[in-house]
Amino acid sequence: MLGRIVAMQCGIREGNMHSQIAKQALESKLSEITNPSGWRDSIAVRTSADPTDTTQQIGEREMASRSLSRNASLVRDLRAALNRVAEGTYGVCIDCEEPIAPKRLAAVPWTPRCLSCQSDLEAAPVHDERLAA
Repeated sequence: MLGRIVAMQCGIREGNMHSQIAKQALESKLSEITNPSGWRDSIAVRTSADPTDTTQQIGEREMASRSLSRNASLVRDLRAALNRVAEGTYGVCIDCEEPIAPKRLAAVPWTPRCLSCQSDLEAAPVHDERLAA
């Protein structure tokens, strides 16, 4: 609720011009990411008699698979940002509920966090149970 109040005080609402511009940018990026040309061909398995070609194809498929994974993550971030626009909380950090700097939003319109909270998140140690032995 505080995030919505901060957003309203900063003039970031769904009907606001800045919010509409952000919404258009987010939707444009989402359309670009969800309609990649040739992605099926990039992960298709082809047989080859030459072991070098086979190795190269495996590497290319791995890179294409990682790219698709990154794109899927970006699609989730874009949809979450569009939801924040609809809720009227776009431009407000999801952690500290302070306004996100306009320069940061211009650079990464789908960001859910201010630079300070993002830095804190990235600096925090990650606990991965797969690494614990």
